[in-house]
Amino acid sequence: MFVGKAFHTIDEKGRLVLPSSFRRVLEGDGDHKTCVLTRSTDGCLMLFRPPDFQRQADELMAAAVTPAGRRKLRTFTANADHLALDKAGRLIVNEELRRFASITLGDEVAIVGMYDRAEIWNREGYLATAAKGDSEFLDVEEEGEVSPA
Repeated sequence: MFVGKAFHTIDEKGRLVLPSSFRRVLEGDGDHKTCVLTRSTDGCLMLFRPPDFQRQADELMAAAVTPAGRRKLRTFTANADHLALDKAGRLIVNEELRRFASITLGDEVAIVGMYDRAEIWNREGYLATAAKGDSEFLDVEEEGEVSPA
């Protein structure tokens, strides 16, 4: 599972080093360190192990009986990029995905674990989202909510 966060710089060739703990998650399926990178509805990028990407696509496929469901599936899969990590644990984030997530070459990005996927954010976008999430996490419990342990 993907947990934790790290900040890394995307180099001038569009390469991004994944944290070692995230690389180990990708190695869990054998010798091949591959992943699928696609857009998120939150304005960041989502990085999946191939089986987790397929599971998510299968769920979207099941809901693709309406025009809106087909649009979601189309956006999820058409903008996906199947990638292999190089020996240094880097992946290449293509220009279209960088533009979508407001990531510029040479920028520092946040790589955030989200259990079955990782998110890649431009630093400022992540910090703003994290601040909102932290305040919501610490809010007084509403009726019926269970407090995290």
